[in-house]
Amino acid sequence: MAKKMGRPLKGNTKREKRLTIRVTEDEFRLIDDVTKKTGLSKTETVLKAVKLLDETLR
Repeated sequence: MAKKMGRPLKGNTKREKRLTIRVTEDEFRLIDDVTKKTGLSKTETVLKAVKLLDETLR
């Protein structure tokens, strides 16, 4: 039997939830610039920013 094909997991859990946001052109450029500087994906960049904000608020 063939192995199940699909996107490989990052970490131990499958990312099943989807979040769609609308941003301005400037906001998109800012996110894009940061991803290029850090080498992270847009998802990783946004998640890292949210975690940093959460730590700041604690």
